[in-house]
Formats: sequence, structure tokens, C-alpha cells
Amino acid sequence: MIWKRLEQSLYQVCWDKAIEFKKDVSKTWRSVIRVALMKLGGSAPLKEIYNEVYLIAKDLIANNKNFEAKIRQQLQLHFNNVSRGVWSV
Repeated sequence: MIWKRLEQSLYQVCWDKAIEFKKDVSKTWRSVIRVALMKLGGSAPLKEIYNEVYLIAKDLIANNKNFEAKIRQQLQLHFNNVSRGVWSV
């Protein structure tokens, strides 16, 4: 027999791909912040961005004790400042 059918459902395959995608997205600060802002409607205050990034990228935060400063740095470099303390994609 050349081909062996896997005993996985379509749901399981999709779930595995979603987890794999989440790992890929949470590799860089820029991509994590972009996803956080998109989940928050495209624009959000800094405190909400901190909270959302904490939920998305706990592995990045574990490796950087100054993660809030890193988030501010990435916001200044790659995102739009709408008003004081509010950022958008």
C-alpha cells in the first residue's frame, strides 16, 4: 500500500493548522501587536494593547521583562498614533 489514510477528522486538521498559525504569528513583536490591534477593532488605548498582547504572546513576554517598553517601541516604529496613548493599524 502506497498511501495510508490518516485517522484525523477535518476539524482536527483545521485545529492543528490554527495552532501552527498562532505560533507563527506570535514570533515577532510587530505581528503580535498588529493582531492585537486588529482584535481590538483597529485602534485602541495603550492599556488595552498591553492586555491583548499579554493574552496573545505569553512566550515573548516571558523572554522580555520590559515588554511594555518593547510594545511602545514597536508602536512608534510601525503604527499610527491617533491621539495621546491611542494607536491604530
